[in-house]
Amino acid sequence: MRIVSDQNWIADLPDQARSELLQAMKIMNFERGDVITQVGDKARRVHQLRTGYAKVFVDTPDGGQAILALYGPGNCFSETAVISDRCNNHMTVAATSCAVAAIDREAFMDLYERHPAIPDLLCRKFANIVTSMLSFRVTAAASPIRNQIGVLFNNLLTYCSEDAGAPARRLIAPITIKEISAILGVSRQTIHKEIQYFRDNGIIDRDNDDWLILSPQALQAVAVAID
Repeated sequence: MRIVSDQNWIADLPDQARSELLQAMKIMNFERGDVITQVGDKARRVHQLRTGYAKVFVDTPDGGQAILALYGPGNCFSETAVISDRCNNHMTVAATSCAVAAIDREAFMDLYERHPAIPDLLCRKFANIVTSMLSFRVTAAASPIRNQIGVLFNNLLTYCSEDAGAPARRLIAPITIKEISAILGVSRQTIHKEIQYFRDNGIIDRDNDDWLILSPQALQAVAVAID
């Protein structure tokens, strides 16, 4: 249920390796809805989100798509496909206007081979992802959907919100009911019903397409039951 994090392995590199990597990256700008990486395309660059937010989608057996993660500033992606020299398994789409730094595969692999800290930190990143996925499955199997929604919104509150007049916070990364239902594996009707509980209790509301967290403390109380 932690759809977004502040994980940034580049920031943890030794100074020399980090400096060389950052100098080799070029900035690309995207508007909301632009495709950054496409499923099936050869992975030619490693990316790091500098500003804004991006959504990661996977294909589903019924021919649709489901959201897998939400990237925020500092998050890196495409490393696995680049290192393995294969095509992208996921589609990454700009959720807001965003700036993305990218380094070509050849330049990245040169740094990867010359600086042992890069593969070491990537191993840690991938291990953390697997641990998080396992934790999500255990939590989801044992927890009421209401608490799961609380954890998800609390995660968004932590990493992508801005002041909306104390104590309220506005989520600045868009997410839909359809996407929430896909993340939690339940119907949209179930999500609508549970969201109504949060609205009736003055915890969450909508302002056009934006989510407002009216009472962060009350939201955290719902989330803490399982988080």
